[in-house]
Amino acid sequence: MLEEVEDSELQERLWKTDGPLVVFFHTPLCGTCKVGRKMLTVALAALPEVPSVACNLNAMPHWAQDWQISSVPCLLVVERLKVVERVYAFESAGHLFRVLQPYCS
Repeated sequence: MLEEVEDSELQERLWKTDGPLVVFFHTPLCGTCKVGRKMLTVALAALPEVPSVACNLNAMPHWAQDWQISSVPCLLVVERLKVVERVYAFESAGHLFRVLQPYCS
């Protein structure tokens, strides 16, 4: 399940997660984000060991600047507070599965 977190929870997870953390940035009125979330949910169901969170970028716009997020939906894989993977074109659940599979612990 893709848990929705607020800014303070995201910061806490980023500091406490030893390995990769998948962060799905979206906005509530974005139709493409809703479709992307469904595809990501399917991919993550097959990869339950990959830690992931969802964040409303409207509620935490400083992340857009800090991590140079140019549009939503945006999927980031973050390790040790550094972005190691960035996906804007979700394409399909299979594509997201292939992107995220290397980050299984």
